[in-house]
Amino acid sequence: MNKKHSRGKSTALTTTLLLTTMVYATPSFAVNAEKLETVQVSPVERTSLQKQSGFQLAQTAGSCYQVIARNGLYVRRGPTVYSEAIGIINYGRNVTVDPGRTRYWIPISAPLQGYVYANWLAPCGAASLPPNNCRRVVARTSAPVRLQPSINGEIIGLVASGRRVTIEENLGANDWVAVSVPLRGYIASEYLAYCRPSIGYR
Repeated sequence: MNKKHSRGKSTALTTTLLLTTMVYATPSFAVNAEKLETVQVSPVERTSLQKQSGFQLAQTAGSCYQVIARNGLYVRRGPTVYSEAIGIINYGRNVTVDPGRTRYWIPISAPLQGYVYANWLAPCGAASLPPNNCRRVVARTSAPVRLQPSINGEIIGLVASGRRVTIEENLGANDWVAVSVPLRGYIASEYLAYCRPSIGYR
């Protein structure tokens, strides 16, 4: 009987200690949480934290893209062509994409913060950049290939719009470009544009 009575007293004492610990520990935790919630953060610190958070989110989302515009890509303050241009990112440079794209514009945070036109970005490493002597036909239907670099030159064939051609660098003259593939001859420069990688931002 004495052993049972002692065991009962021990259990009661342990329970009392646990309850006492819970009663006094919980208010202490609540006070600490309240202090954390009411800490004042300066505007500079808040901006820094927001930038760090956005950068981490962008990186974990695998948002590395590269510029595929041969002449560089304008970065604008807002998602419109009428917005102020704040800089240019060179061809082949990587950019960090942020969430919140519109139909045609992509927000970026590095190397500049602003908006760029979506069609001039491709995933990093996913698109092989075309060679420098690659051009594509941008005529409405097709571009005539002429035997001589002149509007009076004999037409030897047509290259359909969207098709790629290989140019012979430093051989063109007076707004004419010498091409060797798919035909050897001359095409008016107004009908040609730089080639783009096969993979773009979608």
